[in-house]
Amino acid sequence: LATPRKPPHTVSRLGDALCAVGDLLRDAGQPFHLMAGTLLALVRDGELLGHDKDIDLALPWDCDREALVALFRASPGFAAPSGPIEDSRRWGFSVTHAPTHVGIDLFFLRHDADGVLAGVGASSLMLYSRVRPFGLGELEWRDRRWPIPSPPEQYLEDIYGPRWREPDPY
Repeated sequence: LATPRKPPHTVSRLGDALCAVGDLLRDAGQPFHLMAGTLLALVRDGELLGHDKDIDLALPWDCDREALVALFRASPGFAAPSGPIEDSRRWGFSVTHAPTHVGIDLFFLRHDADGVLAGVGASSLMLYSRVRPFGLGELEWRDRRWPIPSPPEQYLEDIYGPRWREPDPY
C-alpha cells in the first residue's frame, strides 16, 4: 500500500507557525533571525511560500540548546525533540508547531572573521556553508518586526546565487 501524501502547507498555516515561534522566542528573550527559504520568500515575494515545508530560523551559536529545548517542551503549542540534546555544540534541530503541523528548523550560526558559518546534516555527513559577515536589520510582516540579515540581498545572493530574485519553478 502506498503511503498517503501529506498535503502541502498553506501560507496561512506557515504564517501562524512563524508568528507563534517568533512570539515564543521574543517573550523568552532569545535572539533569532529569519534565514534561508523563509527569508527568501518574505523579501522576494512579500509572503511565505505555500509549497514550503518548514520555517527556517537562525540563533546565535552560543545559545543554551538545553534551555531552548526546555522552552519548547514547556510550551503546549510545540513538540520538541525528546531526550537530552547529546551534543551541546550541535548545529541545529527541529521542532513542530503542533496546531499547524509545520516544522521549524532552528540553525545555530557561528560568526567569525571570515563570515557566518552554518552546518546541516549528521555529524559524519555535515555540510557547511559560509556567507559574508552581516549585521541585523528588520522586515515588517504581519504587523510585526522580524529580525533579518542586513543587507538581506547580500545574504540571499550568498545562499541562492545572483538570480535569487527569480523563482525556481522546480
